[in-house]
Amino acid sequence: MTFPPKRIFYLITDLDIGGAENMLFELAQRIDKSKFIPEVGCLKGKGIVGKKLEALGIKVKYFHIEKLWHIYKLANVVSFLRQGRFDILHSYLFHANIIGRICGKLAGIPIVVSSIRVCEREKLYHLWMDRITNRMVDLEICVSKEVKNFTIEKAGISEHKLEVVENGIPDTFLDAVTSHRNKKAHSLVVGTVARLSEQKGIEYLLYAAKKTIEQFPNITFIIVGSGPLASQLKELSIKLNISRNVKFIGFRNDIPELLSVIDIFVLPSLWEGMPNALLEAMAAGKPVIATDTGGSKDLIDSNINGVLVEPANSEALAEAILKLLGDPAQRQRLGESAREKVKERFPIDKMVFKTEQIYTKLIKMLFLPFTRFLI
Repeated sequence: MTFPPKRIFYLITDLDIGGAENMLFELAQRIDKSKFIPEVGCLKGKGIVGKKLEALGIKVKYFHIEKLWHIYKLANVVSFLRQGRFDILHSYLFHANIIGRICGKLAGIPIVVSSIRVCEREKLYHLWMDRITNRMVDLEICVSKEVKNFTIEKAGISEHKLEVVENGIPDTFLDAVTSHRNKKAHSLVVGTVARLSEQKGIEYLLYAAKKTIEQFPNITFIIVGSGPLASQLKELSIKLNISRNVKFIGFRNDIPELLSVIDIFVLPSLWEGMPNALLEAMAAGKPVIATDTGGSKDLIDSNINGVLVEPANSEALAEAILKLLGDPAQRQRLGESAREKVKERFPIDKMVFKTEQIYTKLIKMLFLPFTRFLI
């Protein structure tokens, strides 16, 4: 049974640079346009990813819902969805998930899909809201097996309403990291790319850096990213007397080139979903150290294509960093294995194809009661 192209509305909380935002961008531009017609909506204002989508000719609607008292604007969301006559609403990130479910159902959209992209351990009310609004959603797409298991256990969501679609790495990124691959820094470099928030555990990296610098006084740590804890983390590096070795370089859009000068990539997250930064470092052929949490466990087979350590443990983190710094051959072996795993298991086309399959399955289920009359 074939269907005419279905109109999909992607709703996301914001369109600044981030893992969810990048995956939405890749999906919207790569989805089979003979089967699906994508449009994008953002609860907040215009961001970098929004501009990139518009440059591709993809329509983007901004609702400017940024404060709690902006809740009155939800009527505008419902009205827009009704007028758009969309077949599917697919939401990303917590606020868009909840608003998308409520407004999608009020607007009469036949299929509503949400994405769960993190094992949410900080804001437990997110799990409660997910549970009480779950009847409004047809399916939730989890970014990793660990996220799926966490959602079943902690949010109490039935397994039959969950599917796993892992992130992917675009060929353009692989090409970019390859072109910069042979660049060398003058000294050893340990780096990370992360939002400077509690989730990413950067303070534990700073404590580990202090122990590392005691044995490698000329080493450099570079921390790429911005976030609410930026000032606090910089102050901590001064307090620990390591600011000479630790460079906070803020948001950057030249990640492939930055990865080329890193000898070891570290992601000390306290909780995770499927971290794009870790995928990108592995794609660049870098030895990676990550905490044993969330989707990082799905990416790394410890001591085969990376190293896993206990979360919130700066001693274990320092020990892993020092061990790899002292073993160049092991760094090369882990980096090569990481790159091969990403190339084989996480191509971006696989993510797109699996998502299209989910849409097609939901459409067929929707029309199944009517097919009896066509036989």
